[in-house]
Amino acid sequence: LPGPPRELKPMFERFVGPELAALGAGEPVRRFVKVMGPGEGAAGELLGDLLARGRDPEVGITASGGVLTLRVRTRVHAGEERAAAEARADADVAQIRQRLGACVFGEGAVGLAEALLDRLREMGLMLATVESCTGGLIGAELTRVPGSSDAYAGGWVTYSNEMKMAQVGVEADALEAHGAVSREVARQMAAGGLVRSGADQCVAVTGIAGPGGGSDDKPVGTVWVGRAWKGGGAEERLFRISGDRDDVRERTAALALAMVLYGVREGEGERVPLLWEVEEAGGG
Repeated sequence: LPGPPRELKPMFERFVGPELAALGAGEPVRRFVKVMGPGEGAAGELLGDLLARGRDPEVGITASGGVLTLRVRTRVHAGEERAAAEARADADVAQIRQRLGACVFGEGAVGLAEALLDRLREMGLMLATVESCTGGLIGAELTRVPGSSDAYAGGWVTYSNEMKMAQVGVEADALEAHGAVSREVARQMAAGGLVRSGADQCVAVTGIAGPGGGSDDKPVGTVWVGRAWKGGGAEERLFRISGDRDDVRERTAALALAMVLYGVREGEGERVPLLWEVEEAGGG
C-alpha cells in the first residue's frame, strides 16, 4: 500500500478491508486513554505487565507534547462475540486507570483543552489566560474547541514587561527584583488577569522559549506557570522544559491546561506532579 494517508485510506477501504472481513479478521477493538503527568518511562514502570509483548490485548504508549496516549488493541477471536473482545479492552482500560490514577484525564480522542472545558462547564466556571512565552497558544487551543465561549472568557498576550504592567498590573518592583521569568511575576500575572477578567480561574505563563535569552540561573526552557482562582487561592510551578522553541511553547501550553484541569477537578485538594516540574532553587 502507498504511504500517504490520502492514498492509503481509500485503497484500504476499497480492497484490503473487504478481503480481511471475508477472512473473518474483522475490525479490531481499540481504546485510547489520555494521560498527562508522568513521562513515558515512568508510566511504563507503573503499567508493567500490561505492556508485555505478545499479550492480548496489546497495550502501547505514544508521547506528544507531554501527553501520553495509551493504546489498547485486541481482535475478535474465532468463535466469540465482539462483546467479549470489547470486555477485554475495557478491563485493560480499568487497569490503566487504576495504575495511573489522577494522571488520566480522558479517553478516546479527547485532548487537554476539551477535557478542561468540559470540566469547567460542569462546574459552572470561567477561565481567563495571561500569556507571555506562549504568545496566545493557550487561548488558541481553547478556542479551537467549538463552544469554548461557555467556559473561556478570553485573555491577554503580555509579551513585554510594559504590557505586563499596563494590562494585568504586574509591579515594576517585581520585574526589577526578580525578572519577568519568576514566581513573583507569574503570581501577579495570574492574580491581575483574574481580577480584570472577572473569571473564576486564571492561568498565566512566563518563560524563556529560546534559542537565546537563557542564563546559568534561568536556562532556555525555564518556565513559570501561575494559577489564581476566586477565594484567594493561588499556586505557581517551575518547569525546565526540553526541546526547541516550538517544543517549549507547545509543552508550556499543555502544562498550563493540565494545571487548571487537575486543580478544578480535585477541588484544589490534590496536586498532580507534572513532567518537567522542578523545585525552585532555594526551596521554592
